Amino acid sequence: MTSLLAHCGYHPEPFETAEDALQAVRLGAHPCIALVDLDLPGMNGLDLISQLEGLDPSIFPILITATDQDILAARLHNRPVAYLRKPVNFDVLLTLMREQHHRN
Repeated sequence: MTSLLAHCGYHPEPFETAEDALQAVRLGAHPCIALVDLDLPGMNGLDLISQLEGLDPSIFPILITATDQDILAARLHNRPVAYLRKPVNFDVLLTLMREQHHRN
């Protein structure tokens, strides 16, 4: 996905862990969009999104998951989060990212 996004003109910066991504934001990174997997090692994706919102509310999170829709709904607890199901349709992802980019 990193290569595809770079090919489309984006500047993705992948991180091994949620903690690494948070540290980058704490040190001054200013991403417009955060693609976040729900099931990460250590901190889960929803916790990462919550912490990112606390650090920089302008970051638009997109949750990516293979989780069943009913289970996902229970985990989201009616929280409005943009999400895409795996396997991710890259055209849909690009459309979502472009729409968000035009809002900023």
